[in-house]
Amino acid sequence: MGDKTFADKELAGEMGSFKEPGVRLKQVEGEGASSFADGDLEKALFLGMQQLALAKLCYEEPNTKDKEVMMAQAHYNLSVIYYEMGLGDQSLYHAQKALERVDPRKTGEGENNNFTVSCMMAIARAMIQRSDPKCVNFLQRALVVNHELNGPDHDSNFRIHEGFGDFYVLLGDSRALYKATTAKKDTSVDVNAKKKQEPDDYEKAMDEYATAYSKIAGGGKATAFYGGLGSTKDARMGDMFGHAAKTRSKMGNDNEAAVIYEKAVACLESASKPNKAKIAQMCYELGATYHKAKVS
Repeated sequence: MGDKTFADKELAGEMGSFKEPGVRLKQVEGEGASSFADGDLEKALFLGMQQLALAKLCYEEPNTKDKEVMMAQAHYNLSVIYYEMGLGDQSLYHAQKALERVDPRKTGEGENNNFTVSCMMAIARAMIQRSDPKCVNFLQRALVVNHELNGPDHDSNFRIHEGFGDFYVLLGDSRALYKATTAKKDTSVDVNAKKKQEPDDYEKAMDEYATAYSKIAGGGKATAFYGGLGSTKDARMGDMFGHAAKTRSKMGNDNEAAVIYEKAVACLESASKPNKAKIAQMCYELGATYHKAKVS
């Protein structure tokens, strides 16, 4: 048989729409995950909206199991997609909706699990994207719960320490903006005042990123940003290295930032399905940083 004609494909699509909502839900969820992995965020968003609509249909069915988790998963997926699109408000809305469905504090049922932690982290990431320092409340709770579930050395703590790093960068950016826009500081009420020998926010961020690295790579934090990656090319660390490189550049060391960007690219390229758009952006940042280092 030859390739399907346009009419055949349209008919197949129409027939697919008559499937049971539960069957269609699983299909749409799988297609959405694949589109997201490919970096096709528009298609992933379209399918994510379908997933939520189908989940609502399934929720009304009396025989549907784990209804709250099903709804939470649909909202969580949309939160992740909106976050990647840079839409913090929408991401936060769906992350909050997801946590409401599975948070034992709100439902009075069940216990915390790994998905609960994921929902907390989705809220924290969205709040960071919206420059909301209250994100630290969710980061702290996520860390406590995850330690209870998996222990302090488990690699699942990686994303939480990465989040703390992003939080400290947010604080550092806020202080830098204040310094840049304030012509004369009132020394009696200095919001930038800190104790002697206390590291600044960017240094704290780099320490958290190094801690995140150690949760996956093992060993100490000292080698996180220096030396080769060796066999530790984990795609999960790609974004973290990118954030660390940008932070190091803000600290005035573009040479070190470029080295860290190289690690970011290597990790992103190690993914089973590399996100070409994200790799291209990281390569651009690498090139721009090399140029800054050369002319400075």
